[in-house]
Amino acid sequence: MTGAGSGIGAACAARLAAEGACVGVLDLRSAAARACAAGIRAHGGTAMALTCDVSDEKQVEEAVARLVASFGRVDVLHSNAAALACAESRCLTGQTLVLDPGTLAHRPQHAVQQWRDRQ
Repeated sequence: MTGAGSGIGAACAARLAAEGACVGVLDLRSAAARACAAGIRAHGGTAMALTCDVSDEKQVEEAVARLVASFGRVDVLHSNAAALACAESRCLTGQTLVLDPGTLAHRPQHAVQQWRDRQ
């Protein structure tokens, strides 16, 4: 679960764990990921906190590898994180919020590849 350190991501991670899933809690903010994973474990669930910047392909690849090593496989990928940046705009007053389409899918190819390798 990317972006699982707070808000909707944390709520989804908790729900998946309550349903019996082993949850990888990925977030850019290490303390937030650890807190979410600790909360899941406190309620009897299984969770691993990983600090991960979804805009960095190497970090995503390493996170998937760690999850597979710990849990045996990844069955579900929930991309909740967003990669946002503020850019100056000459057309508008203030700033324009830009969603980087290169990270929109949060580099799912690493999870997908381990699915293919299992077959």
